[in-house]
Amino acid sequence: MPYIYRTTSKVTGKPHPLWRYEYYDHLGRKRKGTGTTSRKETENIAAQVQGKQYAIRRGVAAAPKATDTVRNIDHVIAEYLRWGGAQGGRRGRPWSPVHARKRELSLAFWKDELKLKTQFDLIDCQSRVERVIHRMHITAGRSGKTTWNRVETLAAFCRWCVERDYLSEDPLRRLKKINTDPVLRRRPLDADEIGRLLQACLPERVLLYETAICSGLRANELRHITPAHLDMFRGGLRLEAAWTKNRLDGFQPLPRWLVDKLVAAATEMPPNVPIFSVHKTHAARMLREDLKRAGIPVFKPGEGAAVFHSLRMSFCSLLDDHGASAKTTQELARHSTPTITMNTYVRTKEDRVRGVVESLGESIRQAPASPLNPNGILPEKIEIRKAL
Repeated sequence: MPYIYRTTSKVTGKPHPLWRYEYYDHLGRKRKGTGTTSRKETENIAAQVQGKQYAIRRGVAAAPKATDTVRNIDHVIAEYLRWGGAQGGRRGRPWSPVHARKRELSLAFWKDELKLKTQFDLIDCQSRVERVIHRMHITAGRSGKTTWNRVETLAAFCRWCVERDYLSEDPLRRLKKINTDPVLRRRPLDADEIGRLLQACLPERVLLYETAICSGLRANELRHITPAHLDMFRGGLRLEAAWTKNRLDGFQPLPRWLVDKLVAAATEMPPNVPIFSVHKTHAARMLREDLKRAGIPVFKPGEGAAVFHSLRMSFCSLLDDHGASAKTTQELARHSTPTITMNTYVRTKEDRVRGVVESLGESIRQAPASPLNPNGILPEKIEIRKAL
């Protein structure tokens, strides 16, 4: 039989008006519940709860599922953010602080938009999410990438709820991805533009640009390079999984002359102080200022705009120009597949394409004359016909 009791106030010492009860669930664990102000009603409630647990234990009734429990959405979101901050990133690593902040803001946005109070409010939310997508992407004119980043956060949260048995199925499993093609295409710098940039930029940025172009390192990766990462014997930089995009330790080879310049620049620096100063949000603005000094247009019709990430694209394109294979370029760029390298980062110049076509045409034009006569018959067959 359940145990009925009433607690007392620690302040006044008087009994609380509500009666409480203890019972044992179908697994034999002690549980507590709250009844009403009436002892008789609380006894009836407790008897019904205990009887249901006995029925489950005997196999007469079905055991409750984890997905049947109602959870406050704030508690679920907080648990999701804690999980991401500990092991939610690639290969079980924590999210980066920037990524964690974006996830937190996006989930707060969806909580307000969908009026979420519990995790059950996510059920059948696809139509409401699609209305938000239409408002952001079509009405407000947000880019497809910006809009989808917001949606992807909610989709990832829903999948996580399914894995934790907080939801029985993914409410966004039928949601189709929207077009995320970039509005502004990025372009690499050619060899002439690189030379003009290095001559016209501020002196303290020359080494930064040389390292970015000769290594293909991203802005965030360059921001973490310290003298301790220099490897003079192997001739390059040691990369740490904590700040590389693929979350893997690695080694980036560099030209010997650049290694010597980095060693000379880092000689008097503490081993754990970053060598380069790369602004977290204004790296593209820094490059635009130096391009303007060099008289290089930021945007070229048909090619796109030059941003800081264009230096990484220049690295991949120059590797291809110098005869590197697709696999070599992929390894040096540290991409997971050669498709990303060749389709996104390597750009073929129009004059190079024209040169290949002209070379092909020249080889056809200078091919030896065919042994066929104007009628398309071999000379040997003509003699045989005459004999017949």
